[in-house]
Parts: sequence; C-alpha cells; structure tokens
Amino acid sequence: MGLNTVLITEYDNYDDIAFTEGADYAAAVAKIFASFGIERDPGAAPVQGRVGATDLNTAMNAWKYSPAGAVVYWLGHGAGYGAPQSPGRLLHSESIREKTHNGVIPGTLADALVDLGMNTKLVVLIIEACRIDAFVRAVKECLREAPQYKCPTLILCSSETVTVPGRVLSVLEEVIEDVCGADAEISLARIACEFELRRSSMKVANEPLDLDKAALTRTTQLPTGQTLDVHRLLRDVVDRLPPDERLHFVAKAQSAGSGELTWNFEGRDEERRAVRTWLDTEDEPICIVRGKGGQGKSAFLGDIVTRSRPELCEALVRAGLMTEVDSWTDLASPNTVILWFPRDRGGFLMPLPA
Repeated sequence: MGLNTVLITEYDNYDDIAFTEGADYAAAVAKIFASFGIERDPGAAPVQGRVGATDLNTAMNAWKYSPAGAVVYWLGHGAGYGAPQSPGRLLHSESIREKTHNGVIPGTLADALVDLGMNTKLVVLIIEACRIDAFVRAVKECLREAPQYKCPTLILCSSETVTVPGRVLSVLEEVIEDVCGADAEISLARIACEFELRRSSMKVANEPLDLDKAALTRTTQLPTGQTLDVHRLLRDVVDRLPPDERLHFVAKAQSAGSGELTWNFEGRDEERRAVRTWLDTEDEPICIVRGKGGQGKSAFLGDIVTRSRPELCEALVRAGLMTEVDSWTDLASPNTVILWFPRDRGGFLMPLPA
C-alpha cells in the first residue's frame, strides 16, 4: 500500500501521449519503491488511459498511504500560465482549451496530499508533465500554508517546457538503484540533492518541504560488504519474494565465515538428480553425502533445500541466479529431512567426486 499512480494518456482536446514501445511507467515506479514497503494496492483498479474529471476526483479521494510513506506518480499533460496570476493546472481527459481552471489546480492536488500526509511519515510526489514548474511551486506553497501539515514532502518533476515521459523516473531510479543502491536508508534530502546536481544535464527539478531527517528505509536489510552489482542481484530476488520468504532468504544469502554467497551454486547436476531420485524412494531412509573438505557438501545440500522452496526457487530463476533444471516445486510432496553424516552409517551413500 502507499503507491498511487495516475497516467492520463488520452485527451478529447489535446494530443494523446504516446509511450516508447514496451514502456510501463506504473510498473517502473512500483519497482523503485518496492524495497521500501511502498506498494500498489493489488485490489485497486489502475488510473490510466482516458480519465475524466469525475473519475479523477474519485481516484484522488481514494489515494492510499502506508506507515512507510506515500508516493504519487502523475503522468499527463500540464498547462502553463493561463489567466494572470494563474500557475496553470494538470489536465484530465475532458479538459477544454482556453479554460484556466478546467483541470486540476494546485489547491486541489495539495488537499489530496494533505490527506495522505496526515496519516504517514513522508510524501513523495512525482509529476511528469509539460510546463509544470509554476504549478509545482504553487502546490508546495499550498502545503506550506495548510494548517497542521508537517509531513516531510518531496516533489520531483521535469524542468523542461516539453518533457519526455519517463525522464524523471529514470533519474530517480539512477539515484536509488545506482548512487544509493547499497544503502539501507536513503534520506529525502539526499534524493533532492542528487536531483539538484542533475538539474542542468537531465532537465529535472525538485521542491522540498520540511524534509529534516525523513528517509526511505528498506524493509529488508541485505548482507553488508558486497559490491553494488551483487546488491542489485540480491535486491531483485528479495523484491520478488513474499514477506515470509524474505527474511529467511537474506539470512541464508551470505555464509557467516568467508562472505561467500551461498545461493550462487553451479554444477553437481548428476548428484542432484541422484538425491531427487532418492527422495522418491521408500526403501532408503537415509541419504549420506560424503566428500573431502572443500568439495562443497554444505553448499550442495543448501542448493537442494533452496530448490525445494517453490517461491524462492522461482525468484532465483527469474533473476538468472539458478537454472530451471531439476528444480522441484511440487507442494503436494511430503517434507523430507536430508541428513549429512561424516562417515557411512548405512542407507544410500553418495560420495561427491573431486
């Protein structure tokens, strides 16, 4: 919960907005914030395509928040200065040209953000629209003047007159995944600073409000001391797992001694098939795995246990960290305990060759 998206791409009186082929901005923003426990409501219908005034107001009144924060991603047309002293507005599908307030004005958007901010610890508003700089500043002032509104708020937007869909998101992804990819906590002030550094080169802007020490905190802490590319692999797996699997996986993602990544296991296909065959037999009650020191007995058995957990196995396969060969994920199979003894005590003996 806490992630809200508005993608208005079809208009009655303005040109429709075309995306790059294959682009899915709703999925992209969801991926960026998934690590922080800010997710889309799975039961909420997406607000995208043709969105009229009534549907838009209904959607804004139903925006969700979470204890971790609230995020609003808005993509659509913006209108710059209309009548004198007007900061413009965000357009909906029914907006008519030449009518200054025929759209979402700053006060309306600010009211919806106040409802979010009164119930959570931070708010991030991302707007991808044209000619929006004055509108964004007006929203910030409305929030500043709202009685009792003290929620740290960061507004991210494009500084271009004609913006490119996805530009702001790509910069945000770079900051969170690359610059701060290994950080367990990312302050909103840090994000604002990184956007400021890219104001000229990437044509993005930010408007901070009472940020103080507000920060996005990753819900699952990954092992420390790894390179950024390893962190990305781990994070990609963790974000695909259900909550009950995440902590279990992270605890096993790094061995206590050498720092070796225990999920990165390759080979031993023949031995794995032998264990799989043994699991289907009833007359061999014990499987003993033997081998010299350093031949990978523990890692081998750990790989087998991993392959017996369907959701974890699927996440590793999708991340490219495990092959699909000999993965068994039949939930109807009985649980089996695999024992490893230092010497032969009977049963099925399977030595690991050097």
